[in-house]
Amino acid sequence: MRRCATFALAIAAVLAWPAGAWAGEAADGMALLQQAEAGFAAHDPAAMDVLRRAADSGLPAAQNALGYRLEHGLDGFAPDPAQAADWFRRAAEQNFAPAQHNLAALLETGSGVPRDPETALRWRRSAAELGLPAARFALGETLFHEGGHDAEAATWFRLAAAAGYRAAQNSLGLMYHLGRGVPRDPAQAMAWYRRAADQGYAEAENNIGQLYAEGAGVPGDDAQALVWFQRAAAHGLPAAQYHVGRCFEDGRGTAADPAAAARWYKLAADTGFAPAQDQLGWLYANGMGVAHDDVAAADWFRRAAEQGYAPAQSNMGELAYYGRGQKQDTAEAIKWFRAAAAGGLDHAKHWLAVLGQPADGS
Repeated sequence: MRRCATFALAIAAVLAWPAGAWAGEAADGMALLQQAEAGFAAHDPAAMDVLRRAADSGLPAAQNALGYRLEHGLDGFAPDPAQAADWFRRAAEQNFAPAQHNLAALLETGSGVPRDPETALRWRRSAAELGLPAARFALGETLFHEGGHDAEAATWFRLAAAAGYRAAQNSLGLMYHLGRGVPRDPAQAMAWYRRAADQGYAEAENNIGQLYAEGAGVPGDDAQALVWFQRAAAHGLPAAQYHVGRCFEDGRGTAADPAAAARWYKLAADTGFAPAQDQLGWLYANGMGVAHDDVAAADWFRRAAEQGYAPAQSNMGELAYYGRGQKQDTAEAIKWFRAAAAGGLDHAKHWLAVLGQPADGS
């Protein structure tokens, strides 16, 4: 899950501190935190000690700020996720939402602490209930990917989206696009994608391209789809680079240009994006936009297949069966066809039937 760490430089977010002597300590801690931040801005190494003193005063914003620097190895601090978790916990136990959110992220991944998704979820929910948009988005993401909690996920996305959190705006748009947790409504999907795209969010730009390509919520328009895919691709989004490649390969929204398709696929494939690896392999196997090269085709198919991408697994099966780019090996072909069939690919099931093989290997 995407990590949205929260660094409490927004000092105004510090929660109310008890009166009396504690109030004095809080004021001292705040002064130290402000001094430390000014020191870091001026690249003064003494700021490290000042920040530790602010954290030792018990100020949760300072504890969170120290934890963040320890987690990421910033401003002269050596990376130490275990110490980071300790400082996040101290602030989290004082109901400081950014620290609860950051502690949850460490517990989710097991960085510096034993992995504990259940405790992570409790801290994430606490931060979300305290109103932190990043935590509301992250909680929605967790619930969305768990399955069975779509309505609640949509609620948390909506709360974060209303606060202008662009990732949540995109995710709420996706819920409307897919009809998960809310009635399917492509027009609402477009509205929320637009809000995120207006903030330069590449995933939303790509999703707007999808709506134009599908003609969902807007009239179908391949040229507009390509415009939005290219915007997202310019931000380095592999899925969008792949979609631009498909537009050039298929001649949708532009003249067909297999060489341009290959270039876009290569950009996405180099990041490990399996659909682009598979499609680039297909271009090599067929000599479209690139010189025909079965060895290169097999290499790209294999990279995608090893990620569990069923179309590439089926393509590996065909190359193995025909001995293209590798030695002929029917057993190897059957292995790949079975993997693809397990992924639900009908083409692979057909191949297994032709070869007289059961799909499950029995």
